[in-house]
Amino acid sequence: MVHVLAPRPPHPNLPIFFNVDSAVGAAPAANMPEDVLLVQFLMRLIGDNPGASGMANGGVTEMLKQVNPTGIMDDRTIIAIRGLQTLVGTTADGRVSPALHYKYGANFYTIVDLNFSIRDRSKFHATWPNLDKIAGCPPMLQLAVRRALAGQSAPRD
Repeated sequence: MVHVLAPRPPHPNLPIFFNVDSAVGAAPAANMPEDVLLVQFLMRLIGDNPGASGMANGGVTEMLKQVNPTGIMDDRTIIAIRGLQTLVGTTADGRVSPALHYKYGANFYTIVDLNFSIRDRSKFHATWPNLDKIAGCPPMLQLAVRRALAGQSAPRD
């Protein structure tokens, strides 16, 4: 389930960010559909909207453009995760882990890097954190974002 994390002390450029509840990507990741969809949507936005951020350069941009936000884990998503991790200099394990804060050791969590990259793009700056209002946001993710921003948990079956 997608949720919002507001670490203390807050980072001045990213006081809150969208987080995943379980790992997304290469095995042994749980790959819960909402979590996968969040990661895929953020990566695709970065790929489709290259900016000044170092996150989208060279071959990584092309990898990100290949990610289709379906909520189902696939090889293209894992390849793109590894490409991003290699680019930012973190362990390229192909997994986006839930963040406990902004960083683990000297590196930002991959999910935090993804959030920073969207937040920093001028095209999305005014919309942040309303990912649900960005064109192309899948309906399942729109609901998850609205729930997360309202501080609600997912409905139980």
